[in-house]
Amino acid sequence: TKLFFENFNSEKRSERERGKRQSQNYIVQSAAAEMVIDSLTLVNNEMKSMQSHPWETTHDSIVFDLHPDEIMKALKLGKSCMEGKILAMHDWMTVPLVADVNLGVRWDGDLVVNSFDDDHLHVKGNGAYYDETLEALRKNYEVKEEIVSTYEEGVNDTITTKSGYSGGSTRKDGIEAIWRI
Repeated sequence: TKLFFENFNSEKRSERERGKRQSQNYIVQSAAAEMVIDSLTLVNNEMKSMQSHPWETTHDSIVFDLHPDEIMKALKLGKSCMEGKILAMHDWMTVPLVADVNLGVRWDGDLVVNSFDDDHLHVKGNGAYYDETLEALRKNYEVKEEIVSTYEEGVNDTITTKSGYSGGSTRKDGIEAIWRI
């Protein structure tokens, strides 16, 4: 198979370098895109009997619409498909894959889930999104909150929050906590 990259043979060095970067990056990005689509198919098949479902893909991510009663089950299933089952489909992949998990009630605000198991979530993120996500979880679960640490967010995080967040909380600090469910 031959691929054509514009400007690969250009007289201008900057355009040639751009063509080289594109040709090298193409292989990695194509493989990643294929693996995301295959992961989406795996997850979708596994979730057929659930009320939760994959909602969209964004670059190298799959966004889920989770039913409140299925959060822990869906987190495990998604991570299992994206880290384990996908490798069985792509035996050429020789390094482990790690699927990062974020949780939130809004598309533009979520918390990083550092770890989870059957009865807890270890989360970290912006205080405003933290409050909103915790409140939503408490509608369906009894959640015991254990604050691990609070921290002041960087200027860029705060600016993003102030311009993009319209929820009820005014917290702009960062929070790391364990939620026991």
